[in-house]
Amino acid sequence: MKEIDIFGSNRFETYSKTRIGCRGIIIENGKLLVSREEISDYWMLPGGGLENGETLSACCVREVWEETGYLIETTDEILIINEYYEEYKYVSHYFLCKVVGRGEQKLTEPEKERGLVPKWIDIQDFLDIVSKHQEYAHTHEEKRGAYLREFTAIKQYLAMDNQIIRLTNHPELKKRMATWFHQKWGIPLEAYQNSMTECLETKSAVPSWYVAMQNDRIVGGVGVIENDFHNRPDLTPNVCALFVEPDVRGQGIAGKLLNTVCKDMKAAGLDKLYLLTDHTSFYERYGWEFLCMVQGDGEEEMSRMYVHTL
Repeated sequence: MKEIDIFGSNRFETYSKTRIGCRGIIIENGKLLVSREEISDYWMLPGGGLENGETLSACCVREVWEETGYLIETTDEILIINEYYEEYKYVSHYFLCKVVGRGEQKLTEPEKERGLVPKWIDIQDFLDIVSKHQEYAHTHEEKRGAYLREFTAIKQYLAMDNQIIRLTNHPELKKRMATWFHQKWGIPLEAYQNSMTECLETKSAVPSWYVAMQNDRIVGGVGVIENDFHNRPDLTPNVCALFVEPDVRGQGIAGKLLNTVCKDMKAAGLDKLYLLTDHTSFYERYGWEFLCMVQGDGEEEMSRMYVHTL
């Protein structure tokens, strides 16, 4: 687990007091749960101070419930941020969490006065808000420090999350990857196993297989094969099997997977990639262009073929 230090310009040479707190990173349906003080337009990840006799995980659960009304479970502690201001060392423990129920907020009187409410927000929108921490350097030092801390935490979360894993670099994941793709698309498990075996044995650009990982969980994947079951063998190779788990959509995972594939294929000397889909107005945002309609194997309706020039 990573530990990050933030040193305030007003810190003393040594600290004499320590305060410990816990905060939750909670993402559901692509949205991040945050606490917002409506009176002051102050945004933070939900959390607060550790009470006597309380475990770190229990602190996070309690604070999130009190501030937002959501009942959560912690899954993993992923980050510790130490902040040094004047004589204080503030220690913030960040947990990944999942929502398990809904209750009622239990706000303090000051929190009620500040209009504290829970909000679900795109993670990039929250990052944009807290990235402006330096704007408060001369007007609101507490807000500047809090935004810097939250900005650091979310950047670290995004850096460690959604890692794109190439099967060629992690052959030990072949069985897990093949099973995951089989479960998502219903194509026989053996077909994925054979393609992945070929990928590892030939070490050529095609076929290739990739997954996105979050804390050892596969949350997305994509492959590159010669032909994605259609009647145009001249349109090759094909990006195939792109899938992102519903609960993590909206985090840019599909874009990361596609960008990694395009980068790798270009480095391998390819100049074009093709992709078969029934989607409209999705792949265009990643630089793909509609090419033509093609007939999928065993399909009654024609499907859309896209091309991406590398």
